[in-house]
Amino acid sequence: NKNINIDSKFFLNSTHFFNILVPIQNTSLEHKNFTFVLQLANRCIDYPIQFLVTSDKELRQGYGPDNVIYIGSKDRNEYLSLLDVVDATIVTSTVETVGLPIFESLANKKYCFVFKQKYLDGITELFGSLDGLLVFSNEEEFVKAYHVANNPFPNGKSPYINGDWDF
Repeated sequence: NKNINIDSKFFLNSTHFFNILVPIQNTSLEHKNFTFVLQLANRCIDYPIQFLVTSDKELRQGYGPDNVIYIGSKDRNEYLSLLDVVDATIVTSTVETVGLPIFESLANKKYCFVFKQKYLDGITELFGSLDGLLVFSNEEEFVKAYHVANNPFPNGKSPYINGDWDF
């Protein structure tokens, strides 16, 4: 596995790969469900997908299949810059408080793959259908969602993306 930093834009902008940002700094936290990310990466090894993990390079260097790339922890500005150059974000947490990576991804008009969990009910109840949110429950549903994410980001009128936070 390779380590890249935010300055390696040539790597992130590659048209040969679908780059998915994995905003997990501590991959050993059980509720972040990083083992499921590794399962997805193994399932998708023959697809042009790279999983870019924001984990410290010392933590897991060389751990996982070749399409898992550890890019190190990122500060807020670096993380937001990454959202400009990746194709999507993935959230596999079993527990979320606010779900900030979901909203940041969607606000940047990037697809967000989200592992179906109970907290998602509260988000969809509050915001309704969110354009670009791709919910999956297993590896095969993730692969189907990946094929959807190869289409242009929807141009719907999501109240969240349009800044209508009157709730």
